[in-house]
Amino acid sequence: MGFRARPREIGIPTEGDPFANDLLGRKAPAESLANLIRSVEGPCAVSVDAAWGNGKTTFLKLLAQHLRNEGFPVVAFNAWETDFSGDPFLALSESIASGLEERADGSTGDTIGKFRKQANKILPRVPMALIRAGAAMTGVGAVVEQAENLVATETGDRLKAFKDARETVAGFTKALKEMAAEIYEDGRPLVVTIDELDRCRPSYAVELLEVAKHLFSVDRVVFVLAVNRAELEHSVKALYGAGFDARGYLGRFFDVAFRLPEPDRGHFIRALGASMQFPHQNYTAYAMTTAFFENSNLTLRQIQQAMYYIGLVRAITQNDDVFNHIDYHAAIIARALAPTLYYSFCEGRASDRELVEHICENVNRKSSVMDVRNRSSLHILKVSIICAYRQFHSGDYPATSSSSPLLDHYADILKNEKDNVPELVQHARDVKSDVEMHSKSRTSNFHYFAKQIELYEKRN
Repeated sequence: MGFRARPREIGIPTEGDPFANDLLGRKAPAESLANLIRSVEGPCAVSVDAAWGNGKTTFLKLLAQHLRNEGFPVVAFNAWETDFSGDPFLALSESIASGLEERADGSTGDTIGKFRKQANKILPRVPMALIRAGAAMTGVGAVVEQAENLVATETGDRLKAFKDARETVAGFTKALKEMAAEIYEDGRPLVVTIDELDRCRPSYAVELLEVAKHLFSVDRVVFVLAVNRAELEHSVKALYGAGFDARGYLGRFFDVAFRLPEPDRGHFIRALGASMQFPHQNYTAYAMTTAFFENSNLTLRQIQQAMYYIGLVRAITQNDDVFNHIDYHAAIIARALAPTLYYSFCEGRASDRELVEHICENVNRKSSVMDVRNRSSLHILKVSIICAYRQFHSGDYPATSSSSPLLDHYADILKNEKDNVPELVQHARDVKSDVEMHSKSRTSNFHYFAKQIELYEKRN
């Protein structure tokens, strides 16, 4: 089975329940937002805010299909796919016209034609600078008002140009209102979803926001934009300067701020593994990874990057031996949860006991890393790291004679068996036994995997 560098998108049925394949619990927030959209009377821009990797794109697609099933006219716009054009107004207006044509009857088709005709007049007569000049203002007439202010101070050909701009914007707004009114039915406005703003050039992302707010802000049109608010603020500052009030500026664009709930971490990991076609025949290694990442303090983005490395190493090794899987999963877990100590460990400057203890410190204690399932995963991780330490310090492979600080610790527990609780003694005995078995495997090589991982940069 091949390695997928990018997660596979979930299938969203166009008939029946669009959430049938959703593993991240998106139905409730999508229905909540859909109810809000149905209740909106005037123009509205909704920001769906979530960090990178939290599933904004999937959520927007699920929401769009749910709205379509409910009879809403919906147009989906991918900002990043049009970034190359350099003209957000043209890209957005044409996307809306084309999207609505697919469901248009005769009379609606005429209205869409008028809308497209008016949109084509905007570009030569309303420069982006004029739209941006109106960005500090609010309301449908922001650009027109700015044009009037400029007209009052201009004469000659420039005066005529600004008058033309004012009339052009008014004509476009009128055509958009007529089109929105014609397709409006039973409290269902036109919904335009905008995705992938985070991936766009800062200038294009901000210009698209300004266009949507100042030229498309009319009754019966609702914009739903997936954003990482913090990243978008960086884009604004990149365009207007580091000292610019990006937070206040963005606050003018969004009428409703919707925070997408963070998905269940266990569901997120399992869904990511399935989408990237990770093998399930080696349940032990996969369960260990899930247990540690689910209970860790890693962000979802960091988890996704670590899972990406697992797929990479599996593609490199082409070996499905159980110890092979355990060792490269263990290496990636250690690298993700204790990066500084992990590199010291690989260089022989940190012990196996230090690395394991530091990993445990970075796992969420309230979820109980010592419950039955996670105790087994911790046991497996310890065995792999002990064997890695012995390999690093013995100078040969497989290492069968050298000891390690963590293994010595368990040896002391067994020597003083009467002074320790039975559960700890049994754990020490199991670790010692499994280390001996693990060390005999000639396919297992933690050190090799650690070197392979560093050949590839982490994916952003």
